[in-house]
Amino acid sequence: MIFEKDDLKLHYECRGEGQPFLMLHGMPTDRRAMIGAFEPVFQMKTPPMTRFQPHGDWDKSYQRYYVDLPGMGKTTGGSWIKSNDDVVKVLAEFVESVIGKRPFLLAGFSYGGYIARGLLHHFSHQVDGIVLIAPVVLGERENRTLPEPRVIAANPEGLKQFPEPLGEFLSTMLVAQEEAILTRQHEVLDGIQVADHKKVAEISEKYPFSFPVDQLPAPFEKPVLIVTGRHDHVTGYADPFQLVDHFPRATYIVLDRAGHGVHIEQPHLFNALVFEWLARVEEEKQRSALKE
Repeated sequence: MIFEKDDLKLHYECRGEGQPFLMLHGMPTDRRAMIGAFEPVFQMKTPPMTRFQPHGDWDKSYQRYYVDLPGMGKTTGGSWIKSNDDVVKVLAEFVESVIGKRPFLLAGFSYGGYIARGLLHHFSHQVDGIVLIAPVVLGERENRTLPEPRVIAANPEGLKQFPEPLGEFLSTMLVAQEEAILTRQHEVLDGIQVADHKKVAEISEKYPFSFPVDQLPAPFEKPVLIVTGRHDHVTGYADPFQLVDHFPRATYIVLDRAGHGVHIEQPHLFNALVFEWLARVEEEKQRSALKE
């Protein structure tokens, strides 16, 4: 599917039915990173027991919108997109056109977590909950609080299956390098290889928002999940913890044996955390309905 705005063709994929759930990937990957992260959750036949169990098929409880952000994946054009302010602007128009007035959920990984917070700034009244995976908090990397790179489970033989410089890239990015984790790297690497790196660099030059992204019109009282890796030397775990003060209903967790790809390196814990977050979302929706 394509959403067009002037010369921009924003490609997206829609899966499932039910409440809209907008997924925003990292930079410079594409929608496959978020499909790989969340589709295993929605395709599980026996979800973990929580306070909430979906009616009927789990796949039909939420309608997932996986987008390719400007300069990445199949999204092309957008000569007028010069900054992350512009990225949020076009996504706001996407929401208004495709999702409309329906309440929706929001998830962002890494850079997508930064963009998700920018979008929340405009739609906090309409968002029922948000998931942030290893989110960028500070646009300028030099200002981030980051741990030293660390590998706990090295696998030099397994990394040889990737041509250079991808093998070297993964050797420094992955804290755990078991085969099960390596087989999922296509979720990220495929997007990196097709990105418009010139456009990505142009947007990155004006990375920080021009507005105070975390100063919302009112406190965001909906369920939030923030998942970080203890050894993430890209966005860190310390800076995302500062977001807790802005989200009264936030669960924050830092997982050992994981870095920037925390959802891939700790998939079982990640899936369970998403289910628990969804349970809180449904509980809050029911509570709000009783008040009306």
